[in-house]
Amino acid sequence: MTFLYDSFGNGVSRILYAATPLRKVLLSRGRQMEPKTILTTDIDAHRHAIGKPLVYRVHRSVRGGNLADMQGKPLAWAVAIPIDGAMHLLVSVRKNRREWQDLNRLAREMRQLGFIEYEIRDNLSSS
Repeated sequence: MTFLYDSFGNGVSRILYAATPLRKVLLSRGRQMEPKTILTTDIDAHRHAIGKPLVYRVHRSVRGGNLADMQGKPLAWAVAIPIDGAMHLLVSVRKNRREWQDLNRLAREMRQLGFIEYEIRDNLSSS
């Protein structure tokens, strides 16, 4: 399980439960909602309002190039970026969640996006 936090601007924070797939279970005042998303190309436009990103472990939903071994490697890394207190999932142009198998490649991508600091949570792996 991963927990995401959302703040309402008045100093009150609320835990949003996030499991896989994340789209199905984010809660807003007791009802389901679609999570907000952001493209990598839109990050610079929101740079002034971005907090520390969260890199978290997910069950894979994207089969990259139809070559992925979904059963052999069922977990991947994804990114959620807080913008003005609301979590935004990093997505591709096709609106699929961006996923990485290798944490080193993800770290390189985060540096290219201008993020030096980010939080890593791995609540799904047994090791």
